Amino acid sequence: MSENGKKAQVGIYAPLLVCLLLVAVFFVGRLSSQVETMSRPRVEDEVAEVVEDSAEVAEPTLASPGDLVRQFETFDEYDSEICREDGKPVVYLFSTTWCSHCVWIKDTFDDWASENVDGVVAYHWQVDTGDNTLTEEVETGMPEEHRAVYEKFNPAGSIPTFVFGCRYSRVGNGYEQEDDLDKEMESFDKVVGEII
Repeated sequence: MSENGKKAQVGIYAPLLVCLLLVAVFFVGRLSSQVETMSRPRVEDEVAEVVEDSAEVAEPTLASPGDLVRQFETFDEYDSEICREDGKPVVYLFSTTWCSHCVWIKDTFDDWASENVDGVVAYHWQVDTGDNTLTEEVETGMPEEHRAVYEKFNPAGSIPTFVFGCRYSRVGNGYEQEDDLDKEMESFDKVVGEII
């Protein structure tokens, strides 16, 4: 075969090889995306795993959050009784370790909770690990009554979920798009002012 014949033959296969390469890159990209999604725990799976591991599972005793009364700040207000511990309203943040939105708010909420120990009882439960980040000890499971609050105000299991006094709740961060953690803290203060 002449040199020109070999070049012509390679020229015919080059576009085919490029197409095959593009198809391979596409499928490898889709496969790695699916593997990443499959390897990341879903909150629902973690909750089910924790519940299955419990020796005795109590049925949640809380009803639905109640009727939506109004929007206040970035929270929904419900017609429900304020939950208290030691006479103080209870504030919850439910998050996970792998959620970027949860990571964004974690330190701000934890600092805010530490600064407000005289006015509220606060919990920051990482649903995937069962740890309350506001304590020095490392917990491995969330108490059933706290899980019931999470499920009551967010049956879909989305994160982060904030519940203030069992009357105000929010799924997601209020000011993350603005990257304004100060506004988040101001919002927390205003909502607590409504339930104290």
